[in-house]
Amino acid sequence: MWLNEGASRGQDRTALEPGNQMLLRQWEAFRAGRTAPRRGDLDLRHMRRLLPGVFIAEKDDFDGYIWRLAGTGICHLFRREMTGRDFLDGWMSFERGVITRFLTGVTEDHRQVSFRLRLQTDRGQTLHVEMLALPLTAADGVATHVLGGFSPLEDSQIKIYGAIIAMELASARFLSGLELMRDPARAIEARRQFRMIEGGLSPR
Repeated sequence: MWLNEGASRGQDRTALEPGNQMLLRQWEAFRAGRTAPRRGDLDLRHMRRLLPGVFIAEKDDFDGYIWRLAGTGICHLFRREMTGRDFLDGWMSFERGVITRFLTGVTEDHRQVSFRLRLQTDRGQTLHVEMLALPLTAADGVATHVLGGFSPLEDSQIKIYGAIIAMELASARFLSGLELMRDPARAIEARRQFRMIEGGLSPR
């Protein structure tokens, strides 16, 4: 398992899957410069294409998380209704602890996280999935929920199976500031914000 609790800039590590890139851009627009958008800021008309893979999770009374909302694509992936269930049901103790630690960074520090998962089916297949987790201020304006998305890592053929029987956490990382910029040109410019000249540093 690869973990990164700092900012990673490796191209192979930081590239989000297309569906989660779109969700991140929508989240950026909804938050409008704040650390997180409010639940009422979500405009589902602009998220229609993403909704099957979108979820909302919230903390329960025991420092765990529950599925508050799970899109139809997520329920199809797991072959069962997920809404209302324990968000970390089925994970081994160590991985459950790792995921909880990163989700705490989302809900308490308003950070953004990318997980990569390997799901094993009852037919011996392996499904590779990226899970994005973003902070979302609840309707009460106090609590923070997790707004997230599931996006496949490969354009695989339709797989026929009855259930997910095992889950493995392949990686978990906090997103860097460059990844949170909606305009790629701004990210490039951020890397070049200073240039060396004789006598010191000068902003470009």
